[in-house]
Amino acid sequence: MSKIIDFFRRHRIFKHICLIVAVSVVLLTVVFYWLGVYTRHGEREVVPEVRSLSLDEAVRSLEAHRMTMVVTDSIYNRNYALGSVVEQDPKPGEFVKPGRRIYVVVNAATHPTVPFPTVVDMSLRQAKALLEGAEFVVKDIVYKPSEYKDLVLSAQYNGKVIREGDRIPVGSSITLCVGKGLEAGDEQQDELGSEIENRIQF
Repeated sequence: MSKIIDFFRRHRIFKHICLIVAVSVVLLTVVFYWLGVYTRHGEREVVPEVRSLSLDEAVRSLEAHRMTMVVTDSIYNRNYALGSVVEQDPKPGEFVKPGRRIYVVVNAATHPTVPFPTVVDMSLRQAKALLEGAEFVVKDIVYKPSEYKDLVLSAQYNGKVIREGDRIPVGSSITLCVGKGLEAGDEQQDELGSEIENRIQF
């Protein structure tokens, strides 16, 4: 033992090397311990499903799982309630560290408006296809006497006649006034009126 001590006394460089190694081991131990605490090594949470929830509900759900929410974008999707979460990242069921940010896309708070298309003097079938393609809903069809059967006479929204180009919220319910053709009595009156007009002109 005394020989080893004498060896280190005569060769101080080895003493310094051993000291450096010892200090390095201590520093590495402290660093790895700190990283484990900082990164919460071994801790994880399951990402909850927040799609279809309102913003307040989504925030509460994520906070209960020690996560935070970040809204990245807003779109309009008719399949989701207004103001609800449409997309999320990471996906539900994934494992993440506590404190993880969950990025979400929310549905618009109000229905966007679009110019109302031309449907007057169009067949009922064509008008319905056009309106449904523009994400409107044909709720009611009101038939009125008209020379041409199944021809659209006008369109109404909330009881008011819609003109071409009027901006209407997407998904709105539309009422179409459609011709039902002339009945026998109406046709006779129309023919009588035409005959009287011809006599007057003659």
